[in-house]
Amino acid sequence: MKNKFLQISMLALTAGSLIFTSCSKESTTSSDPNNSNAETFKSTKKALFLYYTGSECNPCGSAGIPNYDAVANDLNMKDKVIGVVVHTNAPAKDSMADVSDANTAGGELIQLIISGGSYSAPTFLVPPNAPSSGSASTARTAYAGYVNTFSTQAPVAAVNVSIKNVDGIYNVITRTKFLKDDKGDFKVSALVIEDGVVYHQVANSKMVTPYTHNQVLRGKFSTSAFGDDLKNGNVTSGEIVEKTLLGFVPVNIPSTSVRYWNKANLSVVVVVWRHTTVGTTKTIEVINCEKVKLPL
Repeated sequence: MKNKFLQISMLALTAGSLIFTSCSKESTTSSDPNNSNAETFKSTKKALFLYYTGSECNPCGSAGIPNYDAVANDLNMKDKVIGVVVHTNAPAKDSMADVSDANTAGGELIQLIISGGSYSAPTFLVPPNAPSSGSASTARTAYAGYVNTFSTQAPVAAVNVSIKNVDGIYNVITRTKFLKDDKGDFKVSALVIEDGVVYHQVANSKMVTPYTHNQVLRGKFSTSAFGDDLKNGNVTSGEIVEKTLLGFVPVNIPSTSVRYWNKANLSVVVVVWRHTTVGTTKTIEVINCEKVKLPL
């Protein structure tokens, strides 16, 4: 497959979620003072590695997860990639899936792999590469290559993240520094992921239970998984744009225990995106991303 920016139809993305609300504070721009006390930003570029999977999907458990782990959890890749596992309702209903509503994090991200009105698991995606089956024998090699290629490109921007818990509301403070002159519609999102989710998994034609799932997408602390407005138009090298994204963790969802979020195991993945619209087609590019543990 040729590497290319993923193109998706324009979506009417609206605020809100079935399990928690989110909003953001306006972006503020500042210059980067050239002195010894200046804030330090990494000059590296991290790839976002999305794995679409299902707990009742046999190839997901038998081949997809091992292939994903080989890339996302490779110690040689730790500074190059951030993994997010998106549970889907294909080929079978998954209680951890977050795709029933287009305004949920999983429901939005699933749009990146829809083809002809349908999608399937296991599927790998490193935006802007084309999605492909995570069960293929060549999957881990191909996606390790995509990650390495992405990480060696000069980053347009870097992002620093800090998180404060203010009376139960999490303030995800993002500071994006543009590292060169550029132009675009830049946005930032905060995806919430969890490690250590105990459920089950079909693998090698057997139901494995209990099974521990990691890097599971739980939700978002931004209005859209594809990012809230950061800066639209020209940006200059050294420019810093700050934006705060707000959200809270649900105490519990009684209808299904697997929906309970364990605060001790939660992290936030902040993604800086660039959106380009031509006619009714939107191209979405990942600029950079960073992962931060959620404070208790």
